[in-house]
Amino acid sequence: MYALDQHDRRALVADEDLVMTCRFNPPVTGTEVHREDGSYAPPD
Repeated sequence: MYALDQHDRRALVADEDLVMTCRFNPPVTGTEVHREDGSYAPPD
């Protein structure tokens, strides 16, 4: 598991093929709009 928080800087280097998945909590719905700082507003 690779968890990011607070806009952590990250780099990933692999010597072989990777299979990756991405999860959001809370889940995104597809109707989100980025704020000016790049974040999403909390759900209503």
